[in-house]
Amino acid sequence: MNQINCFISKINLKLVKNGLFLAIIILFLAHILGRFFLNIGYDTGMFNLDVEKNIPSIYSALLLASSGFLLVLIAIRTKKLKKEFVTHWIFLGIVFIFLAADEFFVIHEDWMNPIRENLNTSGLLYFAWIIPYIIFIIILFLAYLKFLKRLPRDIYLKFITSGSLYVFGGIVIESFGGKYMESHSWQKDNIYFMLITAEEMFEIIGVSLFLYTLLVYIQRYLKPIRTSS
Repeated sequence: MNQINCFISKINLKLVKNGLFLAIIILFLAHILGRFFLNIGYDTGMFNLDVEKNIPSIYSALLLASSGFLLVLIAIRTKKLKKEFVTHWIFLGIVFIFLAADEFFVIHEDWMNPIRENLNTSGLLYFAWIIPYIIFIIILFLAYLKFLKRLPRDIYLKFITSGSLYVFGGIVIESFGGKYMESHSWQKDNIYFMLITAEEMFEIIGVSLFLYTLLVYIQRYLKPIRTSS
């Protein structure tokens, strides 16, 4: 564990930021070009942001899983430094590991039809799986208010920004996409394509910023670990 901490403390943050930005651009261009120009695997789903278990979804799952790993690592280091909010870091890590599994295995879609049938949802709640997620997000935000306020201001602002981007894509735009699909009989036209593109890109940008923020927090605000010779 010490070796991992030492490795993270030496990571070039500028290189990470540029790499994450480049990955976002590549995924976006491959998605756009694949549909309208080059057909580079779009029909087979290789670069389609609306398809699961392909390159973009695997990348998103890796971002979320990496964030979960860093959160657990921060929790361990926080405990050693006898700082507060160890449990908050651990639980947030578990949440992100679940989100990674959900991104890859599409767990939430298994809940959609049962919830819709029981609650008779439609319109913005047509994709009914967003209901338990909205409830959970509200509870989590309220439970983490004190935690967020105790963070360094730069980290606090990045946390809020990254979380807002992720939720805006995964919940807000997703709800409009569901309403559009319901009213257009699941016709995946250009408007739907624009919605799904915006949704997925907001999610990827949000979690990329969050991952970068965790690395910044580790380097700036956790004491470097020294291994005995």
